[in-house]
Amino acid sequence: MKRTVLALTLVMALSASIMAGMQTLQVAEANFLRPSNHIGIDSNGTVSPSNAPITRKGNLYTIKNDLFDTDIKIESSNIILDGANHWLAASNASGVLIEKASNVLIKNLRIESVLYGVFFLNSFNCSVEETTISNALSGIYLFGSNNILAKRNTVSNSWVGFEFNKAHNNTLFANEIRNNTFGFYMSGFRDSVVCDNILINNDAIAYIGSHNSDHSIRNQVYENSFLYNRHYISYDGVFDLTGRMIVFTSNAIFWDKDGRGNYWSDYLTIYPNATEIGNSGVGNTLYIIDANNIDHYPLMKPAAIPELPDRTGSIPELPGGTGDNGTDKTEPFPTLLVFAVTVTVVAMVAVGLLVYFKKRKR
Repeated sequence: MKRTVLALTLVMALSASIMAGMQTLQVAEANFLRPSNHIGIDSNGTVSPSNAPITRKGNLYTIKNDLFDTDIKIESSNIILDGANHWLAASNASGVLIEKASNVLIKNLRIESVLYGVFFLNSFNCSVEETTISNALSGIYLFGSNNILAKRNTVSNSWVGFEFNKAHNNTLFANEIRNNTFGFYMSGFRDSVVCDNILINNDAIAYIGSHNSDHSIRNQVYENSFLYNRHYISYDGVFDLTGRMIVFTSNAIFWDKDGRGNYWSDYLTIYPNATEIGNSGVGNTLYIIDANNIDHYPLMKPAAIPELPDRTGSIPELPGGTGDNGTDKTEPFPTLLVFAVTVTVVAMVAVGLLVYFKKRKR
């Protein structure tokens, strides 16, 4: 009886700890999403506060200087936000949030130290171009957003380069995605095109969630250059023993189009006898990721990527931290992931204690 009471007491204590942790997490998250300075462009196009360092000329909004500890929320449609190559540091909030808007173009921003660099929330027919993002949880995040074009951006030193959740008919073109944990995170990513991008030195090219309610299907991935990434695809966070990918849904990604696949930096290492078919630039040996995922037309050389804009220049010192020169990889702390794992472990320990004392009683 005493053992049972002790076990129940431990379980209750663990449960209380979990609840306290959840409340702490919620408070932390609330504070996490509130930088000191907030700039809004509301649905009628008005900028608030009125003294915000943004000039307006018709539908063109231009940032006048670097912004620190600041986030920008856009609820107006049919506008252009030009960062004019200025820095935006949001102190771990979303750098630019586009919510329930359409025909919005974000361009020429340098975003640093954010939760989400550019976040499209329930928006459509929008674009983000020539923007640099680093030290983010997700560089560019699409949630419930369709027909989004991401072109000529650079995302580096982040947990995820591009994240897609219930996002359909989107296009990623000529982006540079480097030194991230995952190049892409896909959950409910459908009928989209990923082409002419460079993915280099990421821990994994992609993480593909398996939420049954909204699989990722019918995406075309071709003429990309996959260079020196440590893993290929993770399906719900699991790799096989070779560090490559395990089998996942066969129609999530089509790895070639019209006779053109992708360049894989280990192609000739895996297939040393592969040769070019004529002058096509295509190898004569299939690149097999797994039984359901095959690049039928692997490229012999990196794809010809359209010239990317010059993104040189030092990152200014940020409040509370240092700038990033692109040489070190800083990964934002995955709070929710660690919390979920902790809860699971605690629950397993609690169940184990109950079983143990029950057996001892017998």
